[in-house]
Amino acid sequence: MFKRQLKRPTKPMPEFQLLPTGSWHFIAAVMLIIFCVFCTGEIIIYFLNLDPQTKNIAFIELGIVVALGFVLSHLSFMVTRGSIFCYGLLLKYNHINMLVLLVGNIVALISGDYGTAVLAAAGLALGLLARRFYLSQKYLKFLEFQEVVWSHYRWNRRYK
Repeated sequence: MFKRQLKRPTKPMPEFQLLPTGSWHFIAAVMLIIFCVFCTGEIIIYFLNLDPQTKNIAFIELGIVVALGFVLSHLSFMVTRGSIFCYGLLLKYNHINMLVLLVGNIVALISGDYGTAVLAAAGLALGLLARRFYLSQKYLKFLEFQEVVWSHYRWNRRYK
């Protein structure tokens, strides 16, 4: 297996902080995007338009929501481990969710299904608010703190 080359961290190790600056922005963004992902799953199920004769509808719906939630949880976990790459993927994942919700909202309004349109609009609003948290300065400080801490951790255990 290939070992990646580690670079010596250029920034000094910060002091220990139980909740570094931006932690609450991270938590708020994750909580908002959880509900946005749930609404996205419901809109995808709405697009599939499964009829009652389809066997195992509940398993299909659960599988979609669990897959969307797994992607979100993995990307969020990797952000807490200092991965800038996963932060970019998390922003793209948020954009994809909002695109699905926007298309679902338009389709639901055209077809006259106002309950689904309200669900899509609520999910879209939560996704937009989560995007604001993802791009805030405090969230970026949190991301920088995690990156520095984990780069020092990886550097210090490179020979173990």
